[in-house]
Amino acid sequence: MKHLVRSLLALVLALTLLASTSVLASAEGGKSVTVGVTSPITTLNPLLCDATEIVKYATSLVFLPLVEMTADNVFVPQLAQSITTEDNTHFTITLQQDAKWSDGTPVTARDVEFTFLLLTSPECLYNWLNQNAIVGTDDYGYAPQDATSLEGVQVVDDKTLTITTKWPVSLYTFENIVGRYMFPLPEHVLGNVPRDQLLNDEWFRKPTVVSGPFFVEDYDANHYVNYVANENYFQGAPKIDRLNLK
Repeated sequence: MKHLVRSLLALVLALTLLASTSVLASAEGGKSVTVGVTSPITTLNPLLCDATEIVKYATSLVFLPLVEMTADNVFVPQLAQSITTEDNTHFTITLQQDAKWSDGTPVTARDVEFTFLLLTSPECLYNWLNQNAIVGTDDYGYAPQDATSLEGVQVVDDKTLTITTKWPVSLYTFENIVGRYMFPLPEHVLGNVPRDQLLNDEWFRKPTVVSGPFFVEDYDANHYVNYVANENYFQGAPKIDRLNLK
């Protein structure tokens, strides 16, 4: 029922966004799109992102999730080319071969492992991915203090890693929760930042390295987010220059 409600809310949000979108030509000849939303965008930090769809949507424009769901409830690639399993306890995540950060650095399985370590760290107190199901976490979903690896998260090669769960999880559930709400972060940028500082790090208000189609230009949690196109987006530069959520 929870997943059904989320899907319905996502559909309503999508229809609302389409109904309230305006496109304007900028003075330079580019395009600016403004989308009216009805909830505050409380954070753009993937380590604080909850199940609020508008927060997830706003964050995913900067940091891509592994997969996304279409209006037909079909999962499509984002950073991950595929997520597969043969027994519902061992999941293989294969990243897109050409996935790159905006600075040209490849997005690797190490970035995904790094993000899992952050999400399961006691400092972050994150609990939206049902990460207590991952082998190596405790009953609350946390890894040991300062853990540098997690038994249930294993890097196979630069573009592949496996996730092992303590009990069977359907592929649909795994993709809908882990695939859609986990936003890999750049280890080469954030790897040396103390974990207890990441939740409030100002870097997330205007990240300098992103995987998504837009950079954050300006952000007010109670009123708006203004984005500017990431011309180096690995799936192709956006066809609009600016995007505003208000």
